Amino acid sequence: MATQTYPFVPKSNAHLTPGDFWAIPLQDGSFACGRVLEIPESGDPGAKVSFHGALMDWHGNEPPTGDSIAGSKILEHANMHVLAITKIGGEVLGNRPLEKDNIIVEPTQAADSYNYIWLRANRIFLNVSLDGQSEPSTYDYARHDLRKIVLLAARPEEGILLSDLQMYEHATGDSIGKNIAATEGEEHPGFLFKPLEHLYPEIVSPAEFTDESAATYLKEVVWAATTEIQNGNVAKVHDLFAVLEIVFTDANQVTQRFGLSFLEDFQTVSINLKLSQHVIEPFILPRTKIWWDEIHRFWSAAKEWMETNPKANPKRVELLESVRKYL
Repeated sequence: MATQTYPFVPKSNAHLTPGDFWAIPLQDGSFACGRVLEIPESGDPGAKVSFHGALMDWHGNEPPTGDSIAGSKILEHANMHVLAITKIGGEVLGNRPLEKDNIIVEPTQAADSYNYIWLRANRIFLNVSLDGQSEPSTYDYARHDLRKIVLLAARPEEGILLSDLQMYEHATGDSIGKNIAATEGEEHPGFLFKPLEHLYPEIVSPAEFTDESAATYLKEVVWAATTEIQNGNVAKVHDLFAVLEIVFTDANQVTQRFGLSFLEDFQTVSINLKLSQHVIEPFILPRTKIWWDEIHRFWSAAKEWMETNPKANPKRVELLESVRKYL
């Protein structure tokens, strides 16, 4: 039998081995760790796609490694679907034999939804409740490097983490986009995506637009657009913001929210790449400019609230330092 190479993305439990571990990205840019404990008997229900897994008592600013998780113990364990790996962490990072950490596997009858380990990790390590969300992000962690993930989720030079926004929103009720007006405009998200497909034909658009596939596609466009600007090519910037202006003027609520998510990611990445705002802002049309300024306001308000409530995230300063190295 061939030796398993790491990392890998499991489609079933066929190649999973007790001791395999994966990263659980948390809302502040840090990581927890999941670990495979047992593989079910072949005749058990869901035997091909399930496994007995655990959330470990490990929390770090970098994804887990075989060395860094040494000595960590089980916090919680249950039967899980392989989606707990692929949709939460993206891939199995490596293997550390359970016996090295004196881990004794206790039987369990509990069965969790694939995202439960992520919800529990945020609750345990960050004291953040995310029960209204299904998974860490619609971004495909398996296909993108850590630097890109961090640059989409934080503005380290401005001193703001994604978790700051979520804690601030939960505490105050403030949010971006709460005042988006309902319209009778085009309902299909293609109202936004079709023009983007024309502008960026090199990016493969989803065969079927779901919330997940749409968000991943939009982030790809953000990276393509900001990379072009970084290289001195602003030829498409006018057309890009013309599309957003139409969306914010004529599209319905759902499509406007896609546009707002795109605009927020574009603003975040452009700041992190240190793109000149004097180059970008002249292309921003009036309706889009309202939302551009609203995004700035919200991130700044979240930062101010966090600075006056430091106990909300005691590790905030440490985490900001850890993500700055990705700039």
